[in-house]
Amino acid sequence: MLPSATGTRKEHHRTAFAKTEGSWAQAAHFGRFRRVFGEIATTLVCVEILLEDRSEHNSQRWVTAKEQELILSPLTLTDPKSSDIWEIANTPLLWACALGVFAVIILQTVLYVRAARGAAPGIEMPMSEVRSSFRAGAVASIGPSLAVVIVAISLLALFGTPAVLLRIGLVGSAGAETASAGIASTTMGAELGGSGYTQQVFAVAFTAMSLSGAMWMLSALILIPILKRGKKTLATRNPAIMALLPTAALLGAFSMLTIAELPKSAVHVVAVVISAGVMGICLFIAKRFDLRWLREWSLGIAILVTLTSVYFIHTGS
Repeated sequence: MLPSATGTRKEHHRTAFAKTEGSWAQAAHFGRFRRVFGEIATTLVCVEILLEDRSEHNSQRWVTAKEQELILSPLTLTDPKSSDIWEIANTPLLWACALGVFAVIILQTVLYVRAARGAAPGIEMPMSEVRSSFRAGAVASIGPSLAVVIVAISLLALFGTPAVLLRIGLVGSAGAETASAGIASTTMGAELGGSGYTQQVFAVAFTAMSLSGAMWMLSALILIPILKRGKKTLATRNPAIMALLPTAALLGAFSMLTIAELPKSAVHVVAVVISAGVMGICLFIAKRFDLRWLREWSLGIAILVTLTSVYFIHTGS
């Protein structure tokens, strides 16, 4: 009786997984579409601006100014030599692209939530634990989100709101985005935010950022199907390894991020020590007194305590 019940339970799990696998794949597809859509849209806008500069040089040989005005899109009627980048940084097309990307993000979130709720009964996970996982994930996103918001605010003066929403919202790596824009601006003899930062330089910098991000997206689109096949093969031969790999990957990623911060200054070392200590204390208390809510909020508490402590240490020194 026991082997039969075990087999029935495994079959039930496989059936539940098969039902939700389509939802997970659909959500992942929307995620890849969202990123590629953002890269293509921003690149096209920048190409139009660059073509406007080329059209300006060729207007005397090919068309009159009036004919050029009729041929070109209203979005490209700009002055590439002007330092007023806001004329193109806030174009309706860029706003439409930014809103489109975030609409896809919302749709992707809804699909993932539905897929998680659908998969919960198949693995005998109560809905209370599902809701608890959602809350824990929301709290865990506070720290990274704060970092991205601070970086985004600092870049508004350089690229404008739509461009920042598209670039930081898609990639989130301020270092990579700023480095790409800086290199592109330098090749044109200008500096980001400097006197030579014209509309044409802005377009080139924005194009460089978009192409740099596009390579990340293309790599994901090409490698994910290959890795997925390898994952299925590995899960068939040794399921225990597949259970350990995600945990090992997370530990490795966060360890590398932490180690990279330590050599920067003594304040960074103090921040790491304080955050680790607060996190450890919260988890110990949560386990000792069975406080599930404290386990969920431990990361947020560690972030707030660390930020406050580092602020006073930095201002005091």
